[in-house]
Amino acid sequence: MTTRSAPLPSVSPAQRGLVLGWAASRQGKLLLSENPVKGIHLDEPRKVAKREKTFRGGEIAAILNAASAVKPDERNPTLTDACRWCPWLAAYSGARIAELTHLEGRDIRVESGITVMDLRVTKTGEPRTVPLHAHLIEQGFLEFVKASGSGPLFYDSARHGKGSAASPAELRANKVAKWVRDTVKLDPDVDPNHGWRHTWKTRALGVGIEERLRDAVTGHRVASVGRKYETPSLSMLAGAMRRFPRYEI
Repeated sequence: MTTRSAPLPSVSPAQRGLVLGWAASRQGKLLLSENPVKGIHLDEPRKVAKREKTFRGGEIAAILNAASAVKPDERNPTLTDACRWCPWLAAYSGARIAELTHLEGRDIRVESGITVMDLRVTKTGEPRTVPLHAHLIEQGFLEFVKASGSGPLFYDSARHGKGSAASPAELRANKVAKWVRDTVKLDPDVDPNHGWRHTWKTRALGVGIEERLRDAVTGHRVASVGRKYETPSLSMLAGAMRRFPRYEI
């Protein structure tokens, strides 16, 4: 009786090149004497975008109104807390939802008279501190944080399956994305989480917030060596956040 092995996952030419390059490096313990595909470049099919990556006005209003309308659920309070606050936090920071779902109460603090959130777990591995927009404070976010304590704001570690490969914060971010898509019937061609990064930067550009400050708030890497020497101060970031327009929904 013959057995069938599971099909291998699809790997792009670019991914194969990275693997072979690693195998021919010191990190790969020189498994290969040289990279056999070095210098070879293949043109991969370009994915054509069907629409802009920013949220449209109606989508912004639908998502934020839905978030504001979320009611606490005693059966899973941290899920409803995440749906209530993460879209608003992303709208006013351009942060990735998974960065926000990692937030703990201790990450919301005051420095030099400025209320900030410390994003400790980021995609780039580089933590950053972002001032909170006044509109978030007016909505009662600080009261929510105070009532939640110093631990995780948007997930309950006790409910996390020990065998899961993903962290509880990542799982919560996925659930927030699904909630947004299902609740507002979001266009399938726009990302329910990442769309806020494009939207924040576009709105910030519209009011003249300079690129270096936009990058610092959202955690994008700077474009040149010279700009790596420029580290915007917290007061500069707070000034930029004060200029960022409110969402009138």
